[in-house]
Amino acid sequence: MLSTLLIVIEVILVFSALILIHEFGHFIVAKAVGIKVHEFSLGMGPRITGIKRGETEYNLRAIPIGGFIRPEGEDAESEDPRAFGNKPLWARAAVVAAGPISNFILAFIIIIALFTYLGRPAIIVGNLTAGMPAASSGLQVGDVITKINDKNVFFPPELIKQISSSKDAKISMTVIRNNKELRFNIPKVYSQTEKRFMVGVLPVQEAAGFVQSNYWENLKLSPIYLAAIVDEIGRGLKGLFTGQVSKDEVGGPVKIIQITSEVAKTGIFNLLNLLALLSLNLGIVNLFPIPALDGGRLIFFAIEGIRGKPIEQKKEAVAHMVGFVFLISLIILITINDIKPWLQKLWVLF
Repeated sequence: MLSTLLIVIEVILVFSALILIHEFGHFIVAKAVGIKVHEFSLGMGPRITGIKRGETEYNLRAIPIGGFIRPEGEDAESEDPRAFGNKPLWARAAVVAAGPISNFILAFIIIIALFTYLGRPAIIVGNLTAGMPAASSGLQVGDVITKINDKNVFFPPELIKQISSSKDAKISMTVIRNNKELRFNIPKVYSQTEKRFMVGVLPVQEAAGFVQSNYWENLKLSPIYLAAIVDEIGRGLKGLFTGQVSKDEVGGPVKIIQITSEVAKTGIFNLLNLLALLSLNLGIVNLFPIPALDGGRLIFFAIEGIRGKPIEQKKEAVAHMVGFVFLISLIILITINDIKPWLQKLWVLF
């Protein structure tokens, strides 16, 4: 019972941290550019408690998902010179962009900390295919692959991508073996079955090796690692739209909570890694050019910059409302997809 309660608390803390850092980004930049902020709330729904400091009320609300800030004149006209709508275009854009950027910064800080404490993830050679170039190259099972053609790789999809996309007849593979760095030049072979170039390395899918580096190396590699994850996210989204990824593989709030609770059981470091990935995802999703999201607002600011005047506030409000309804509908559909297996089990009972 106690362990279950701790897991629930950890899940709530993860989601609270994601929202808190996002809204704090909006809040701190709004304050910096002189916008009056009436409220900073963590959570949604009825107010549980709060304090007022200066002109801002800091509240904790009942539903531990979401959060918001309430600046003067964000969605309505105001004559206050410190209102959001009365600030220059660059100031308003900075406030809106600060939320996703804060999520990227949180992910960056967590990854640096994990790299420093645990080491950076790398790929373990799990098997070498007989008759393929890697088997006769000197590579061994258990070697930890860190680079392909001098480019850092962190997980198996990257390894496949780098090998198949290389234009050279051979690839350079850097590995760590017994704390020593070794380098192998391995010819590529085109597989008619897989429709790509291969060398015959089968990575361990369920585990990663860890390579220790100094702080400055970690500082340099962290954004490269995050960029690799962004690339994976981008390829996943592309696969979803092209039909290469099944809609059943797409998870909503229920699946995210389920995954978070499972990861929480495996220890704090895995939970922190998940927090970094979720924060990165939240930052990316918020930049989608959909009204009601930060990316949608930035699109309106871009149009304002091109036109030389803002879009009529009522029209923009309608667009954001439509975007909000679309997002809520999408969340509901994805959530139904998440709970479909449970619903099917219930149907069997009846």
